[in-house]
Amino acid sequence: MQKPFGSPVHVLDYLGRYTHRVALSNDRIVSTCNRDVTFSYRDRKNQNRKKTMTLDAHEFIAASCST
Repeated sequence: MQKPFGSPVHVLDYLGRYTHRVALSNDRIVSTCNRDVTFSYRDRKNQNRKKTMTLDAHEFIAASCST
């Protein structure tokens, strides 16, 4: 019977690819002004066009944590 992951190193490597993902990279944050955060995203429903969205900082953090 073959071991599913081979070794603890392989398990950590596998899990690391998923646990250290960033929901939104810093280069997508366009600006922060007062209590607003503006960021870029791709609208996949509209021919993958690049767009921006502005959210209140609290809403932005809440949305980032829920993904």
